[in-house]
Amino acid sequence: MSHEEILPTIRKTVSYDAAESTNPLAQAVMDELKVLRTEVVDLKEAIEESMGVVRITVGDAL
Repeated sequence: MSHEEILPTIRKTVSYDAAESTNPLAQAVMDELKVLRTEVVDLKEAIEESMGVVRITVGDAL
């Protein structure tokens, strides 16, 4: 991600979405964020399971 890509985009659209970038570094960062989000969800579930938290989904209730 370089200021050559980011700043003009922000000036033009008042935002910057790295997911829409063609910059390889921006794509790598977005890919890593996806992995980290998945790991966070998995860790939360493991913690809840170890604490005995029960999650009921709509399918389970039927």
